[in-house]
Amino acid sequence: MSDTALRRVGTTIRNKWTLERLLGAGGMAAVYVGVHRIGRRDALKILHPQAAQSKEICDRFEREAHAANRFRHPGAVEIRDIDVAEDGAPFLVMELLDGESLAERERRLGGVPLAEVLGFVAQVLDTLGAAHAQGIIHRDIKPANLYVVRGDSRGAPPSGGGERVKVLDFGLARIRQDSSLQGELTRMGIVLGTTPYMPPEQAKGRDIDARADLFAVGATMFRLLAGRHVHEASTDFDLLLKMGKEPAPPLARRAPHVPRDVCLVVDRALAFDRDQRYPDARQMLEDVRALLRGEPPPYASRLAEGLDLDAVTQPARPWPGAPDAVSASTTLQGSAPTALSASGPTHVDSIAVDWSDEPPTSIDSVTVEWSGPRAARREESIVVEWSEEPEGGPPGRR
Repeated sequence: MSDTALRRVGTTIRNKWTLERLLGAGGMAAVYVGVHRIGRRDALKILHPQAAQSKEICDRFEREAHAANRFRHPGAVEIRDIDVAEDGAPFLVMELLDGESLAERERRLGGVPLAEVLGFVAQVLDTLGAAHAQGIIHRDIKPANLYVVRGDSRGAPPSGGGERVKVLDFGLARIRQDSSLQGELTRMGIVLGTTPYMPPEQAKGRDIDARADLFAVGATMFRLLAGRHVHEASTDFDLLLKMGKEPAPPLARRAPHVPRDVCLVVDRALAFDRDQRYPDARQMLEDVRALLRGEPPPYASRLAEGLDLDAVTQPARPWPGAPDAVSASTTLQGSAPTALSASGPTHVDSIAVDWSDEPPTSIDSVTVEWSGPRAARREESIVVEWSEEPEGGPPGRR
């Protein structure tokens, strides 16, 4: 964590919130436990000084905060206020959560039981369905952005006694992935990006829709059930190419212990061609709820009749000479990934990749630009930070 973020601890902002403790810091912001002068404890997310220097970033931060605040749902974090600190850094005041992320739970327990995975995913899909109905795409669903709490300030937990999953960072992921802001962010030395949970179209910097979130939900299920990511590689560069070019391996090959009906749902969500995925969160939620009842998933089962399971995750137009998408090895629940650690590889400054319709035939046909503060110059490029932690950390106690 940066010295700048740590130096704020113990200070008071706007004569209201005393920053008691630093919860986490990412590339663009830091999250603190803040104690209001009336005694209420909140989570404060404060932009780093570098990001706060940009009026465009600050304006977008405020607009996205307003948009996220309009989305009210038990599965979303409540935004209570937005203000600007004395040094000019905008900040959000959010409800303080008491719990742990799914990434933390997986590390702590060495895996997450199937029944829990299905129950948590059902809640996430319910939240995403409501968000998508309002035109909000999350863009960064991953275990570290799914926070497990016991109830919340706005309602009882599911079934009156279970755990509630909160989806973190609604609205803020859009800022990190806005191509119009990437140049300014990298010029200021702020390296942002996403994780191995994004779909191929997002990895290539192309337009996305709500089905990108469904792919990320499938990738999250894959990680929790197989103990490894959908794609793994020894270098960031190779991993980026795999995410954009190779289909997801069928879950059954990586986790043969997982029931076939569950594999059908995960494989459908991870289809390389988004037109072959679930059409919306509601349809996927119906299938997950069927699994929770011990019934076959109606949508995935109907589409899988007479279909090779491998076909679900294959690209619509496979390129000649492509490497095998999967290996013969399998990994059981809770085992460590073979190529990447749970926290992923360390970030690189930037990678600019030419995503043509045909695959590269050699390394010379891929344009790579390693840059420090400069922005990547190719039109279809992304700046990548491989991190398992949410941007700035969760607004929760630890």
